[in-house]
Amino acid sequence: MEESLGYTVLNKRHLIVAALAICAQQVAFADGAQAPAASSQPQVSRTDAIAAKDAELRELRGKSGELLSKIGDTTKSVKLDSPDAIAKLQELIDALKEVNRRLLKLEAEMDELRKQPAMTKEQASGLARVIKHTDDSFMQVQYRDSNKPGSQTAAFQAKRIRIGGTEVVDDKTWVKWSTELAGDKNQITAQLKNGYVVYEPLKSGDQSAQIQMGQMALPIGRENARSDADREFPERTLYNQALYNSERSQGIQGNYRKGKITLQAGMYNSLTVGDPEQTGVATTAAGRRLAFVGAVRYNDAKFELGLSALVGGRPQFTTKDSNNATVVAPEVKRELVMLDGAVKDVLTPGLNLRGEVVVGKDRNNLGHYLSGLDYTRTNLLGWYGQIGYQFGLKHEIDARMEEFDPSRSANNDVVKGYGAGYSYMLNKDAKISLFYERFLDPAGNYRVFTLRTQYRF
Repeated sequence: MEESLGYTVLNKRHLIVAALAICAQQVAFADGAQAPAASSQPQVSRTDAIAAKDAELRELRGKSGELLSKIGDTTKSVKLDSPDAIAKLQELIDALKEVNRRLLKLEAEMDELRKQPAMTKEQASGLARVIKHTDDSFMQVQYRDSNKPGSQTAAFQAKRIRIGGTEVVDDKTWVKWSTELAGDKNQITAQLKNGYVVYEPLKSGDQSAQIQMGQMALPIGRENARSDADREFPERTLYNQALYNSERSQGIQGNYRKGKITLQAGMYNSLTVGDPEQTGVATTAAGRRLAFVGAVRYNDAKFELGLSALVGGRPQFTTKDSNNATVVAPEVKRELVMLDGAVKDVLTPGLNLRGEVVVGKDRNNLGHYLSGLDYTRTNLLGWYGQIGYQFGLKHEIDARMEEFDPSRSANNDVVKGYGAGYSYMLNKDAKISLFYERFLDPAGNYRVFTLRTQYRF
């Protein structure tokens, strides 16, 4: 009968014998038969590991019992002389074999764990191993062509090669770090971008509290905190570059979130690490170097809104102007307020709006010093508006308008910018982007063309 049906590997008797053999082996194992030896695993926590494996063992034994019952029911109620019946029994036997294999392996691992001595309290408290690492690295290579007066470019360059990650120490502590290996120019030294520790003493339901300390993005505005890999346009707005060059400073910050509301407050060095005064003349600076930053933010799946402020000081410094004359820039107080917002899927899915405005008082810091200028603080205004549309899974177009008035009391010093771009996503980690921007600057209008490739890894 079996040959007429085309089955030559197993017949009814073979299947029944195989099923009974596995059942007998399973019963013996459940009663505590010795399992084959297995290689030992690195010890993380002996007690926790045994408990976890014991839970998995109980689950597998439950599955094996279900399979045994199904095999028994099948052999009693189904005639094993048809292709469907034979296939069904064979499937159950194969599943039972796999469960049995996993049970043997798990029991061997538990035997190895039981042989290990329990850690003392001193050993447990002395563990300082990172228990999880998450990569957060990316690379941007581009061709840039610009006719900006004094800084014309038409060249390929490695814009950013950022290597970083998150190291989870325990369920309340982690470290975020990143280094820059390119930074617009060929270089052989790495530059620290992020390097800070986060401790989260509270995380329950819809609320959490965190304390972080180190070098990190200032929590003022939204653009500062956005990654260079996530931003739609090649560079941040002109006012962000002037006021918070490099976006990062060193300090301590607390965060508290309740539902969709987040409160942030911190104390930082007043100047960012890339501020031209910090990098160019800070060696002769004197006076206050701290700033206080606070923010309140609302965030849900479709809407973001943030209000933030910074109060601090730019220290006094002495330098040379363009005529090699001594310039003494007095200490000034920085007072900046920013409002930002973003809306997703406006009117239609994929249509997104984003904007930001900054008002306040600060030194007109351009990184160069001209004779005859008064380096006291001025009233300033900066803003941008952006619209983007994502269509399909791979295409995005964006347009941005921006303006920066570094001294509202002066004439003919407003810089305006207009830009548009298209991005094509090769996959979730790689994209190619094309941008054209034009800037209307009292020092001379110019345009910037950028072709960029980006890869995250």
